[in-house]
Amino acid sequence: MDAMWTRSRLWTVPVAVGLALVACTAQSEDDVAVDDATTAQPTESEPDVIEEPETGQTTTSLDLDAAEVTEDVAPVGVDLDPSGNRVVVGPAALANAEPIDVALGGVPLWLVPFNGDWVVVLDDGTAVLVAVDVDGGSTVTPVGSGPVDQPPLVFAGADGPVVGSVLDHPLRSRFDNPLPDTRVVTADGVAAALVGPTDRYAHGVLGDAVEADAVQVILLDEDRSITVGPDEPSVIEGISPMLADLDADGRPEVIATLSNGQVGAWLAAWDLDGNLVGQTEPIGLGNRWRNQLAAAPTAPDGTVELIDVRTPHIGGTVQYFQLDDGALVQTAGTSGFTSHRIGSRNLDEGIVVDGDGDGTLDVLVPTNDRSQLGLVTRVDDEGQVIALRELNGTLTSNVAAAAAADGAVTVAAGTDAGLLRLWRP
Repeated sequence: MDAMWTRSRLWTVPVAVGLALVACTAQSEDDVAVDDATTAQPTESEPDVIEEPETGQTTTSLDLDAAEVTEDVAPVGVDLDPSGNRVVVGPAALANAEPIDVALGGVPLWLVPFNGDWVVVLDDGTAVLVAVDVDGGSTVTPVGSGPVDQPPLVFAGADGPVVGSVLDHPLRSRFDNPLPDTRVVTADGVAAALVGPTDRYAHGVLGDAVEADAVQVILLDEDRSITVGPDEPSVIEGISPMLADLDADGRPEVIATLSNGQVGAWLAAWDLDGNLVGQTEPIGLGNRWRNQLAAAPTAPDGTVELIDVRTPHIGGTVQYFQLDDGALVQTAGTSGFTSHRIGSRNLDEGIVVDGDGDGTLDVLVPTNDRSQLGLVTRVDDEGQVIALRELNGTLTSNVAAAAAADGAVTVAAGTDAGLLRLWRP
């Protein structure tokens, strides 16, 4: 097939311009509140800097032919949606439901909903299937092994779930030089993944010092591809892009987190022709990251907003952004939450769900100490905490959710006490 290739670049930031941006952003209220002193240079004591990031992370790959996978069923991952947009629509009961605890016999690292049950990968690589009946009784059944240091993909097999890794996505081979641990995301005939591994930004908060040069987007029905990304020395600092419709035109935008050593991280979005649609302001200091979470109609008037957690390692802030005349402009925020642990490939500790069943989508994220989940809703120009739910331990897994046939949503989290904690209507 003859592909048409385009590339859109942005935020070309030489050192002089980077320093100017630091100067003009360092005094913002957000920077002062979160970073405490944005004019200071990074030091060894600041936990967002990893001097010797881990390399040589292991990966696993599944023999899908031997596993008797049902080929016409897409795999299920920790993203909640194949697009990478961590949103589950439907009423949940986090604000008032009593939790159900299931003892797992090991520490849970990854949770994936599967046909009304839960596939859980433990810290020793054991994969188990957890089923909970209507009365709260549970069974835990081993179903093989799964990857520990990267998100699993769960396929429908002839005899139940088959657990693989991001390397097993059926579209992965279509991408040119993909990032070793990138996830493939899909929506509406579009597939995207991170490509062009590079070590030019040695921040290393995601488990190694290898980031991506670009996003490759394949328009499966149009016989063409595009690549989008930043100019050097910037990189894409993430595990995957996200596909979500930010401008209500019926087509998804391509969203990624960009970073460099002068101004830190910012969010950017492109259309499917490779044009830049909007970007946030950068944090303003190198070695400062943000974790993109979701895009959803969270604004009081129902406008779609892009949601992230800014500096999740040093006092996180949940932020909301809207497209406005070619820019992603912050509309609200609230501090005290995190969504990522340094060195981890788990970027899925935050989701968007209607946590109290009132018809409004909320952000669900762990508190900074990971002992609770906070339910945050948009009110005027702030994010308001409407519930805090105890975890009976410290969060060790992604935060997951699944909608039943009647639309009711169950939320799940795993803890260092070896428990799977569920809240269901």
